[in-house]
Amino acid sequence: MHFIALDNVSDPAAHLGDEQLRWLQADLKKQNHAARIVVLTHRPLFDLAPDWDWATPDGGKAVELLTSYQNVTVLYGHIHQENHYQSGHIGHHAAKGLMYQLPAPHSVPKKAQIPWDPTHPYQGLGYRQAEARGGRAELALTEFPVVEASDQPAKEQLVKVTAKKFAYSPSVITLKRGVPAVLQLTSLDRQHGFNCPALKLQAEINPGKVTQVKFTPDKVGEFPFHCDVFCGSGHDQMEGTIKVTE
Repeated sequence: MHFIALDNVSDPAAHLGDEQLRWLQADLKKQNHAARIVVLTHRPLFDLAPDWDWATPDGGKAVELLTSYQNVTVLYGHIHQENHYQSGHIGHHAAKGLMYQLPAPHSVPKKAQIPWDPTHPYQGLGYRQAEARGGRAELALTEFPVVEASDQPAKEQLVKVTAKKFAYSPSVITLKRGVPAVLQLTSLDRQHGFNCPALKLQAEINPGKVTQVKFTPDKVGEFPFHCDVFCGSGHDQMEGTIKVTE
């Protein structure tokens, strides 16, 4: 995997600037167009809310340079909340912060820190774990809330699964027996299906929407799942495994 860090903080107007864009172009020329590229940046590279300073004025130029590469993921911060955006085949993802909570884009007339609630001191805070597995180099994202010391650890397993022709990511979902699980399914291109007969799970996956599948795995083993909505000539290869451990 090739990691790229872009600075859209040093410039007071949040520009990447021509010099940095030339550097990015030169760096990308060294990469194969099938390379797996992860871009790390502070502000979003797309116009999430420019009037709230949630944008990079010349971020579109960086996205344009990245577009010809097949496997690109952008991880950004600044907005203190979970957010997911798709520009073509490039996914942009932000996670919750650990400092203070901000409102959803344009959900209030003016951007401002959400007042701290002493009865729920960690409301809206969280962090993300990114796990890269070897072999097929799949990426799994798991969201964790911040809990008070007196609270019990989160009892729910949350796994985000994306579908596109003709693969799931991750294709191996690892869960613990007896712990409630939530699969959040999204499509990056067209309608797909999710069918795991052994666990009696079935759902449609539609682009632009999140489908939740909730269940509690009650047996240990490996249980195959597949797409049951015909999606093209590679449809029969679109499959994965739910692995349940003790």
